[in-house]
Amino acid sequence: MITLLDYLSKNRIVNLAICFAFYLLVTLPHEQVGVGITAIFKGVSRKNYDLTILSICVVLLLIFGASLFLKLRELKKPLIPLGFFSLCILLMILSLNLLIIVNIEIIHFIQYALMAILLFPLCRNFLATLSLVTLLGAIDEAYQYYYLSPQRTNYYDFNDVILNLLGAALGLTLLRSHYGIQEFISTGRQRIHKQVWIMFAAFISFFSLLIWQKEVIHTMINRMGLSFDWKDYWSVLIRKETDGFWTEIPPKIIYHVVQPVEGVVIVSLLLFIYSYLYYQAE
Repeated sequence: MITLLDYLSKNRIVNLAICFAFYLLVTLPHEQVGVGITAIFKGVSRKNYDLTILSICVVLLLIFGASLFLKLRELKKPLIPLGFFSLCILLMILSLNLLIIVNIEIIHFIQYALMAILLFPLCRNFLATLSLVTLLGAIDEAYQYYYLSPQRTNYYDFNDVILNLLGAALGLTLLRSHYGIQEFISTGRQRIHKQVWIMFAAFISFFSLLIWQKEVIHTMINRMGLSFDWKDYWSVLIRKETDGFWTEIPPKIIYHVVQPVEGVVIVSLLLFIYSYLYYQAE
């Protein structure tokens, strides 16, 4: 892995081209992938379908975990990456029970873990990479919500934005477990790279743009008369309100729809927590 990072770091144009191609591969063929999966599992019950996907992902996770634990043996302080790995697994399990409707959505973890690994040599910073991958994941969800299937979606999918972030965190945790990763980190404990703040500002600005769209902050807070209709504040991101904390769809699938404010808070908190991946890296 370190050899791959070193090659990509020295060949930034190649690295950028690979990242761009991979992102397009993740983003553009949503409809084709959905049709293909439906064809593969045609005639299979929903329960067996979910069980099959879950089994495949558990096997992949075990392979991932085995690779990580092998690398931990080379470290003097393995508890830090082990702690982040355990946190990733815990949050992924919670997501599986709270945010995921069908188990195929676990693919978000895999796609964005790979995306984070590919982007890390460009950013050379854990928080910068995680922020950029989160932004790219948010753009992917906006593409689906506003362009690909606006008639079939009732809300901007913050659930998937969180899944994308957790996948990226998992990929970066794998990198953090490698001895020699310190050589690729361009910031120290007391100094945050400028690109981190640029990407975080871009992330917040992106959601602000979605929220306010073309209304320019509701016509500048009604021309500063300060009469603002807070009921419709999130209408751009939510086309149909949920009835409560839990949403139920047939056959007895219960999950939580992450609301806009809730989503931004969760994403910001996760970015803060995983920004400490660099801590005592070896």
